[in-house]
Amino acid sequence: WFAAALADRDAQDARIAPAVRAGALADKAVLSTLLGAADGLAQAQQALAMAREVDDPAVLVRALTASAPIAAYNAEAAGPYFAEALGLARASGDPWRLSQILGWQAISAVLAGDPIAGRAAGQEGLDLAEAIGDRLASRQCRYCLGALQAVQGDLAGAVAQLAELVTEAQAAHDEIIRAVSLALQAIVLAYQGETGAARAAADAAVEAAAEQGGLAAGNAYWGLAMAALAAGDAASAGHSCAARPPRS
Repeated sequence: WFAAALADRDAQDARIAPAVRAGALADKAVLSTLLGAADGLAQAQQALAMAREVDDPAVLVRALTASAPIAAYNAEAAGPYFAEALGLARASGDPWRLSQILGWQAISAVLAGDPIAGRAAGQEGLDLAEAIGDRLASRQCRYCLGALQAVQGDLAGAVAQLAELVTEAQAAHDEIIRAVSLALQAIVLAYQGETGAARAAADAAVEAAAEQGGLAAGNAYWGLAMAALAAGDAASAGHSCAARPPRS
């Protein structure tokens, strides 16, 4: 839908307000990032450049929210995006956007190996999301907190958190969170030595991620490989790694 709406942008530029176009590009960049698409960075940078020319803090926060997840794998690069976005969101009193940013900041902290900062951001984001009834942001933050439980050695707690997320995401038709939660659940179960349960979760993750491709599918096959390794099946683990789809 975003692609169709933005396809004729050259002809439409004169009639579409810059704030509307920047917001649409930002939202498309977020979806592209969640699916692991390579064009997310260019879209986010374009949205951010346009947003900086618009005198509207809400539009700028929206564009920064799109830029931060793309930089999340590099904590140093992500820091300025998160700092600016959080400052603007707090100043504007926008708990919905603030909870989203905190969720991404938590993920960035996990990837940077800083579980303490990740837990602080994830818990604040979860509290905000629960207060305003934003179930999507709540699931994102709980997924991150589940990953942190695993990193900090609470494997049983992580499995319970992720199992709850899988059930809720399925009921809400949130296939992105369901797929990544299943994949992470498979990995944690593999570390526990629960090879049968790990394989079942990994198979479900592969099925859930089939239409998404990109990042979700990569995570699913990673879970499948870990389940096979835990079962002592190196050959299947290698096949799972080879079957991982290329980044879209």
